[in-house]
Amino acid sequence: MITDDFADRVLSAAHQLHVPVFVKPKTSRLYAYRGARAIVCNAKEAGFYVTRSLADEQSVEEAGRALLAHFGCSAVVITRGEKGMSLFEESSPRHIHIPAMGLEVTYARVGQPGVERGATGRQVFDLTGAGDTVLSVLALAAAAGAPLADAAMLANTAAGVVVGKLGTASVSPQELTRALQEIHD
Repeated sequence: MITDDFADRVLSAAHQLHVPVFVKPKTSRLYAYRGARAIVCNAKEAGFYVTRSLADEQSVEEAGRALLAHFGCSAVVITRGEKGMSLFEESSPRHIHIPAMGLEVTYARVGQPGVERGATGRQVFDLTGAGDTVLSVLALAAAAGAPLADAAMLANTAAGVVVGKLGTASVSPQELTRALQEIHD
């Protein structure tokens, strides 16, 4: 539905109105998103965009920096599943790594005895919607005035709640508040 031309028009209008744009690209013609405030993609997508596998921290760092330049954006967030997420900002020489909030549990484990995990870990049942949750909470927190690093930590926490549910799910303000309290405690 969103053509490159349409995306370009939306980005141009947003820039004129000083409205930040947050994008989770779904195309190989990525120049349409140039100038977005932040781009959010998972590690597999990031690897596809830079045409190499992201097998280690060095490759993730290189991909994040390359995507900043490619998109001409202020920030890139690469979600990395059980490894958390990495935030790259144009204004910072170092990226921020945010650890995962959960421990993946496959459907085969449902109904089986509990899994030993750390105090802050959550069982991960379904990754459906995690990237969309990251994008929406990141944008909402930034719109509310949070620095992008804080917005990314909040988005990571929200995604940790969502992946603990089966199927497509959302996170309520109460659930997010409880998850943040668990982290704080």
